[in-house]
Amino acid sequence: MNPKSGIPRKGILIFTRFIREAEKLASEIPNCAIVSGSTPKEERARILKGFKDGRIKVVANVGVLTTGFDYPELDTIVLARPTKSLSLYYQMVGRVIRPCQGKEGWVVDLSGNFRRFGRVEELRIEQPEKGKWCIMSRGRQLTNVVF
Repeated sequence: MNPKSGIPRKGILIFTRFIREAEKLASEIPNCAIVSGSTPKEERARILKGFKDGRIKVVANVGVLTTGFDYPELDTIVLARPTKSLSLYYQMVGRVIRPCQGKEGWVVDLSGNFRRFGRVEELRIEQPEKGKWCIMSRGRQLTNVVF
């Protein structure tokens, strides 16, 4: 997932914690729109349509595009927010790992999430004992489920 590969990025989705952070990024990044929980439905639809068709190159979002956002062609995300939630981390990264012909996904982690959870390709589901399932990363147990 090398940004210097020369492959043009289809779109960049940035995950932030606060509207103020998204506004700061949007003021510094050309052709960047913001989507948050307070974005009116019609405006959100317009922004996401523009993002998917390439008119808007960057979207900074505040907690709304982690689930239910369908854009398999998306090839770049920026984790500009930390999380202690494995499921939230996986949902955010999941926006870019959806299969799409010819896509090379790229994840930029600015918040230490890779250190906390490992890279998605390092996550493993293991069964250390009968009736117990764990999500592991780099030999470290992140969670478990007992059946």
